[in-house]
Amino acid sequence: MSKKPTYEELEQLVRKLERDESERKRSGVPLRIFKEALENSTDAVGMSTPQGQHFYQNKAFEELFGIIGENPPETLYVDKRVGEEVFRIIMSGGQWTGEVNMYAKDGQILDIHLRAYANKDENGNIISLVGIHTDITERKLAEAVLRDNEEKFRTMFNRHNAIMLLIEPGNGHIIDANYSAANFYGYTTDKLRTMAIQEINVLPPEEIAAERNRAIASEQNYFIFPHRLANGEIKTVEVHSSPIFVKEKELLFSVIHDITERKQMEALLKESEEKFRLMTEQNLLGVIILQDGFVQYVNQAAAILTEYSVQEALNWELNGFARLFHPDDLKFVMQQAQKKQEGAKDVVTHYSYRIITKSGKVKWLDQYSKTIVFEGENADLITIVDITERKDTEEALQKAYHDLKNVQAQLVQTGKLAAIGELAAGVAHELNQPLTVIRIIAQRLLKRFGKNSGGIDKMKDDLGSIEKNTTRMMKIINHLRAFSRQTTTEFKPIDVNKVIQDCFQMIGEQLRLRNIEVIQEFSDDLPKVLGDANQLEQVFLNLLGNSRDALESKFEAKGGGAKLQKKIVITTHVSGDLKDKVEIFFKDTGTGIVQEALHKSFDPFYTTKEVGKGTGLGLSISYGIIQNHKGEIDVAKTGPEGTTFRIRLPVA
Repeated sequence: MSKKPTYEELEQLVRKLERDESERKRSGVPLRIFKEALENSTDAVGMSTPQGQHFYQNKAFEELFGIIGENPPETLYVDKRVGEEVFRIIMSGGQWTGEVNMYAKDGQILDIHLRAYANKDENGNIISLVGIHTDITERKLAEAVLRDNEEKFRTMFNRHNAIMLLIEPGNGHIIDANYSAANFYGYTTDKLRTMAIQEINVLPPEEIAAERNRAIASEQNYFIFPHRLANGEIKTVEVHSSPIFVKEKELLFSVIHDITERKQMEALLKESEEKFRLMTEQNLLGVIILQDGFVQYVNQAAAILTEYSVQEALNWELNGFARLFHPDDLKFVMQQAQKKQEGAKDVVTHYSYRIITKSGKVKWLDQYSKTIVFEGENADLITIVDITERKDTEEALQKAYHDLKNVQAQLVQTGKLAAIGELAAGVAHELNQPLTVIRIIAQRLLKRFGKNSGGIDKMKDDLGSIEKNTTRMMKIINHLRAFSRQTTTEFKPIDVNKVIQDCFQMIGEQLRLRNIEVIQEFSDDLPKVLGDANQLEQVFLNLLGNSRDALESKFEAKGGGAKLQKKIVITTHVSGDLKDKVEIFFKDTGTGIVQEALHKSFDPFYTTKEVGKGTGLGLSISYGIIQNHKGEIDVAKTGPEGTTFRIRLPVA
């Protein structure tokens, strides 16, 4: 067992602590060495600011006085005037040494030998006040006995809050017990005087006798025993036992304190610490405790992850853990660590960053941090997990996503080209009609000029007709070129009604030649949607083309009956409880979709058309385009009477 430091050694350590604080910070020497000396001292040490605010106490101080608040003179001193006098003297630069009465944490009055002084900096300014307290209550009692002041001792003995016994060292008989002992053990004082300590102490009698012998020989005066109360309950007590002479007879004077709760708390704390260490050592997560810039704890998982051994990490200098951080992430991580120490509200407690291991490998970590109390002071409990594989997977998924988007764009373009192929005959019809008009007018003009006729007014009308039809041809050709061009997707507010109407520049003549009636039921106040007009036109053209083919197929199956209605109805309106959707319906009176094929309608390369009449990509590409617009497309209704496709697009 290490030797407890003397008062002089303790005082030197405290002064050195204050004097060399700046040097300690520069050198990175842990404060642990000085704190251990203070914490292990049996003297109660407390420190206050020059304003009298209490800011430090060691374990002995807490066990003796408890939590005293920020104003020691108000809470500790029985005579507050004495406290004020002590404060006045040491604030003037002097020292105060003497005996005072102070309150213990349980309320009893203690005799204290106090040494108080002020610490000063290099300029002579007082920076802290130090008080070192030695409990001499038992010694004072013993002195009273030694002076054979029986009456005074008896009064103190009987009235004292502490449990006190006078014991015959030879046989352990209890010679006397005070009222506090009677209250604690549950026996009367008369009953206690008839008992031996062996009837209270549950240890074996021979072990109790051996401890009495050590006490009478002054080899040991502090013990922890299990004592049984009258009701059978076992309490853990600490016993201060010293030999004294009463009327020339040597007795053991024992002062007893109930420490059952304290021991239970210590056991719980020890169990908690053991569980923490067991949990962290068996945990796959890395666990690190940082305190004042030093690594105070690191588990094996963290050591494996960083490739630095546990001992290497514990020996790092101030902020030595920063060597782990990747240069690109160092500033952010250190900023968060600083904010954590300052208690900033905007501190981030969960984030990812890169480290460089001892061997030079780059790893991605996910970090969680939480403020805890470690060895009496605030510290950061940090858990880290290796997410390098996850990051690699995310990058691979991102690349795959971009590749998929490229493939989708290529499929959309392929669908356009396929649609253009299907529209080629229709476009020929679209262009043939204005060309025929131009040809007829040209022939008419030739005849007129051949006859040398003067019909200037008629010629103006014919020229106007030529201009009108050539303009129409240019629009058809330009629209076809724009539609077929491979462009980047551009989302902006667009008018769905206009996009649908633009489709008829390329497919309108086909529908007219097939006697297909098109009814447009457009909402006049339809809100715009956020989308790409070129892509949505491709969807609408595909649906119109499918309706055209379904109507032709049904017409041919019926033998070309004149009574068959070939009709396409296009409807647009706002839907949804919040009016946040635009709905578009394409309804035809064609053959419908058989039930077995319905669930495959949007599958790529699936088609019910004859070979050479379709690629099977139209609806699949349309589905992808609508999904990309955060919308929906489905078959709202189908059967022998025809098919209705429904599209929902969010309002811009």
